[in-house]
Amino acid sequence: MNNTIRLLSVSDNEIDEIHFQALEFKTVETILLGNNKIKHIPQEIFTYSNVEAIELQNNELELLPESFFKQTTLGFANLLNNPLRCEVLEQLKETVKNTKILIRINNHSGVAEYNQTVVKSDEDGVLITVFQKLPSLRKGMLEMTALVDILLLENLGLLEIEPGAFDNQNIRNLILADNNLTTIRTGTFKNLPLQYLTLFGNQIESIEANGISDMPELRSIDLSFNKIVQIDAGSIVNTPKLDLFQAMFNNLKKLDEKALHFMRRNSSIHLDHNEIDEIHPLAFRNLRMEYLSLEHNHLKDVPEELWSEDAVDFVNLENNQLQKLSETLFRCKNLKGVFLQDNPLSCEAQRRLNGSDFKFIAMYDLEESC
Repeated sequence: MNNTIRLLSVSDNEIDEIHFQALEFKTVETILLGNNKIKHIPQEIFTYSNVEAIELQNNELELLPESFFKQTTLGFANLLNNPLRCEVLEQLKETVKNTKILIRINNHSGVAEYNQTVVKSDEDGVLITVFQKLPSLRKGMLEMTALVDILLLENLGLLEIEPGAFDNQNIRNLILADNNLTTIRTGTFKNLPLQYLTLFGNQIESIEANGISDMPELRSIDLSFNKIVQIDAGSIVNTPKLDLFQAMFNNLKKLDEKALHFMRRNSSIHLDHNEIDEIHPLAFRNLRMEYLSLEHNHLKDVPEELWSEDAVDFVNLENNQLQKLSETLFRCKNLKGVFLQDNPLSCEAQRRLNGSDFKFIAMYDLEESC
């Protein structure tokens, strides 16, 4: 066997023992051992293998070899759902604080939590993960003076963020996914030098005025899988580099005139799997979109502005209630693709599509009855 192994995958078996020579003198980048019955990991696995990532979730580990904590190449370890002893959990916490390793472990009240109330960074380019339950994020709880590539505050039970909690923090990628946030309050992310903001999988119903504001480097916002009913004008402002906005799987019902005014030119907007049945005639005015996703909504028509000469390259309107198609659509020269499957298009609209000399892709199914 070659001495260099990129991926070794033996997950989902009934392995209960690993021989100490199994990976001796091998270079293994990624080892997948999740969902087995492993109780013991030999020292040699980390002494010789130079592993970069390992998955050991859903096993029966109580202890970890000392070589695990001394491994210099390790960047990621998934240890979820193992009966790790208290002293091992504490050692893992220290490892997370003192290295760049991302370690996933379970939260156990009184065991896996630690009393640190200030999350600090004093070294550029690190990934910081917080594991303890955190119902509220307040001013003074963060001290990101050095550049942090990723701050991962995921699945912490976070209910609220106090405006100012991120003041003067130096974070490039902020992940607040799978928490219990309901509102983004005014000034929450103001002046934060983020490039990527992920709020996926919360309970967000509203974003207050200037909730996401004055972020000159922001490139992407992900608000998918929340409960947002409406995007209010003024809730997201002064984001000159924003070119990706995702709000799929929300409760959006309409798009007002200035709902998307915060997007830059050449952007991608994903609003699929909502309940949108109304779009203001000027909602897309002055927007230049590479991709617009509106599939799985309740639209019966779309604004004429969408088919203006330079509005959009590709638009997905699948699974709506469209019956008619605007003549402007057929004159749109710059449109590269429109997706119309699973709409109750009239026979006239279908024949118009079928007979047109399109210079773009038009995806639809011609009904047999037509």
